[in-house]
Amino acid sequence: RSTRRAVHEDLEENVIDTADIKISPSGRKVRAHRVKIGDKVRSGIDDSSINTVVDIDTPSIEDRKMVAFNDNWAFVSEEHPIMTNKGWAGFNSNSRHIELEFIGKLAQIEIGDQILKSDGTWETVESIRMYSRTPDFTIYNLMLDGDHTYIVEDVVVHNKKSCLAYS
Repeated sequence: RSTRRAVHEDLEENVIDTADIKISPSGRKVRAHRVKIGDKVRSGIDDSSINTVVDIDTPSIEDRKMVAFNDNWAFVSEEHPIMTNKGWAGFNSNSRHIELEFIGKLAQIEIGDQILKSDGTWETVESIRMYSRTPDFTIYNLMLDGDHTYIVEDVVVHNKKSCLAYS
């Protein structure tokens, strides 16, 4: 049996509304919609660092897809930066929703790439599934101080800034 599976699109199953975000210093997980300004989140890069939530952006997903990889549920939008063996990457590096600092710099996540987990190990991407949501579906983007990274569903991600690029 091959470990490389096809990319699937437009499946609504396995998508739930909010992800678990690791809150410091206890390491407990909190649903994204319950995170508040002033909460402390564990850095994704430096386990001993803490970042503070300074704002929360809650845009509608519009034409973006939610993405699941391997046996994970779809907790990230297609353009959200995730730390990989290629550096910061997204599942759609050509999305019109990529934040300004990543335009032309965000690598494409593909089958075989590795994603950094919160425990410092790497998970190889064996499957990718893209899920459509209704255009008014709310996504949660934390604005942080510090190194602008945090943990979502045990995966290291970069925070989104409120300034999005639209073509």
